[in-house]
Amino acid sequence: MVSIIKILDYLIISDYFEFAENITKVREIMYTATISAKGQITLPVGIRKRLGVKANDKVALIFRGDEIILKPLKGTIKDLRGVLKTQTKPEVFEKIRKQVKESIAQKTD
Repeated sequence: MVSIIKILDYLIISDYFEFAENITKVREIMYTATISAKGQITLPVGIRKRLGVKANDKVALIFRGDEIILKPLKGTIKDLRGVLKTQTKPEVFEKIRKQVKESIAQKTD
């Protein structure tokens, strides 16, 4: 037989988790945005500040059930362009490109 103490412990623990869940819900902030005729939305300033995004930054839209999660994309490969010194001079690259095009043209003839 289950003791009354175990039942009370269970009720206290379940109440705690329900309370903790409600506290995390309080931290949620709801913003609204309007969809334009072109299907665009403007992110409210509060969201942009919290995510640390500005004009022309990329964001990911993740669908989870009937919700959309918005995450900033930072440090993409394109951002690294120009960071490293190129190994090949543009003239050499153009020469290689021309050779490849000629090779492809010969194979298709």
